[in-house]
Amino acid sequence: MRAAKTTIDVSLEAFRFLDTRYCRVAGIDARVSRVTYTGELSFEIVVASRHGRDLWEALLAAGKDQDITPVGSDTSMLLRTEKAFIAAGLEGDGYANIHDVGMGWVVDNNKGDFIGKRSTERDLNVGGPRPEIVGLLPADADFVPPKGAPIIDTNTSDESQRMIGMVTIGFHSPNLKRSIALAQLRDGRSRVGETVSLYTKEQVVSATVCEPIFIDE
Repeated sequence: MRAAKTTIDVSLEAFRFLDTRYCRVAGIDARVSRVTYTGELSFEIVVASRHGRDLWEALLAAGKDQDITPVGSDTSMLLRTEKAFIAAGLEGDGYANIHDVGMGWVVDNNKGDFIGKRSTERDLNVGGPRPEIVGLLPADADFVPPKGAPIIDTNTSDESQRMIGMVTIGFHSPNLKRSIALAQLRDGRSRVGETVSLYTKEQVVSATVCEPIFIDE
């Protein structure tokens, strides 16, 4: 069994967020990046596929005394949902802009041209309702809203205006001991505190609109 040692310094001071290093891990040539999909301190290790099992076994052996536990993609998705980390193809669907997903703070509109600037400025200049990202707390704490469930305005008879959003992801959070969801909702940030209706195949469920960050530690 190879030891899961590396040839580089992985301390927080030497290896900063979004840094990438080429090195050896467990005696295997690797590319290591300090990235995170879940908000945790984590590293991504890329090796040639023929070395994948050796690296896996070395990491499990190295972490045995710390009760290392393999997790799947659903766990990663749950953690990022609790912290409202945006996922391309879900909250970031090609229509929602950087302001809709609550990340307008990363854009400097006073700088020169950049990819996406014209589209973003067009959205802001045109105005009108936008699909903003919010959190949802179902009234039934055991009910997990399915991805894609429509959010309906029950106070209008205009069928073209009834659908005001959709659930982008839903989970039961063991940390919060209840169900949570993220959603695109028309002008959602102005609706925080309101109750909306979620339509599913099984039932109609009410949910309270809340800030999208459920846990921020």
